[in-house]
Amino acid sequence: MPMIVTHTTESISKEKKAALTRALGEAITLIPGKTDAYLMLEFQGDCEMAFHGDTQLSLAFVEVKILGRSTKAAYNDLTARICDIMKEVLGVPTDGTYVKYEEIEHWGFDRHNF
Repeated sequence: MPMIVTHTTESISKEKKAALTRALGEAITLIPGKTDAYLMLEFQGDCEMAFHGDTQLSLAFVEVKILGRSTKAAYNDLTARICDIMKEVLGVPTDGTYVKYEEIEHWGFDRHNF
């Protein structure tokens, strides 16, 4: 059950949420064994963020949480794709997008754990 949380300085309209949902749903398949079937997404737009003391930058911080582990190569591929998605959909430059990965050992769903 992957979870992707997007924090960004940009506004996220209904149309952009739909585009992000489609694109991130496709992108998660870059992690072996993961699909959009159980993908949960959270969008937080209009966040106040600063980098190097500059509050005028277009930024995105994306958290990817997965049950289990993956490979460095898969994470590299997904990072590249997420950076491209943030640029294509939200206009955030690729050097303004940061991605954090969290591998989770236990994950509960529907009254049980995986």
